Amino acid sequence: MASKSFCKMLRDKLKNRVRKRKPAAKFVLWFLFLGFVGSGFAQSSCATFKLNGFINADSGEMILFPILDSSYYPYRFHELEASIFNGKFVFTDSIRYPYAFLLGMKLGPQLLYLSDIFFIDPCEQTIYCNKDSLREVPKLANNSMNELNNNYLTLPKCDINQDGNVNLFNYVKENPGSYVALWELINKFSYEYIPIFDSIYDKFSSAIKETHSGKMLGEKLHNARTVAVGNLFPNLLLRNQENTEESMHLTSGDYKYTLIDFWFSHCGSCIGQFTQLKSIYEANKVHGFNVVGVSIDNRENIDEWKKIINKYELPWNQYLDLNAKEADFLSIKAFPTNFLIDKDGTIVARNIDMAHLDLFLGKHL
Repeated sequence: MASKSFCKMLRDKLKNRVRKRKPAAKFVLWFLFLGFVGSGFAQSSCATFKLNGFINADSGEMILFPILDSSYYPYRFHELEASIFNGKFVFTDSIRYPYAFLLGMKLGPQLLYLSDIFFIDPCEQTIYCNKDSLREVPKLANNSMNELNNNYLTLPKCDINQDGNVNLFNYVKENPGSYVALWELINKFSYEYIPIFDSIYDKFSSAIKETHSGKMLGEKLHNARTVAVGNLFPNLLLRNQENTEESMHLTSGDYKYTLIDFWFSHCGSCIGQFTQLKSIYEANKVHGFNVVGVSIDNRENIDEWKKIINKYELPWNQYLDLNAKEADFLSIKAFPTNFLIDKDGTIVARNIDMAHLDLFLGKHL
């Protein structure tokens, strides 16, 4: 499964930096840095950070950018730039509590360094980077990193029979003002929505929930709940292949079950399932099964979207969620994502794989 906002979108955004003077980076293996994000047990009243940096390079440009959708950041924070002089660089900006960041370094158009995730406190601090160590966690001492290393990452592993989110739930219960936990929940939520996330969020202090990041997380969790199993799938504002925009209810009483498949034209795992899905569709369409494709491609990739549809001869209706506006609202971040809907529009399964879809339809049609 490809994560559009964390992997594909971040990679594309950073590659554009090389071509258009915006950040460039390699694919970020998000799962390697669980927990390496925001912290501090209480929100600081200070609103300024200063990051004094050292790197083993005489010149070049450092780029500080958010690891997530910028809506989680203050004032829609975007990347900052700082020139390297004799191995030193400085970033200064305003934040009211700890935030997670990545650092990149480029020399001319070439990206030479990309850090792992770390986080900055609203104070003066020093960071040490090694340009020869890609995806390193830079050396940085502040309250957030201390909490991460000495508290959160030292938690005992869950029992094999427990949900992997139990540790986070218990940690927030004991530390409701932890920014480490806030960003870890944001991290986990980037892949999928599961009901325990609401329980974890409820354990945060009011102060955490009233931060900009806390409010955004609360809103996104609420939106994600609207497409949880058992709920009615909402109407979406989409474009058809003739570029006509319309509000659409993607299910119909004419079909017993409909699979709504969210994908995009450069998603290998999305395209990889088309052959099996076509086979399932052809075998079950006469029994009341339908498929609806929803691409999140941007304007630049509309032609590519249409080429993929034609190349793989996809026989079901295809629609465009331009720039993933509806997908973002529903907190759909990983692709492919699918929803199996019954004739009444109720979601009966989410992210069902092709083998289980085939078994389900064989049993229920």
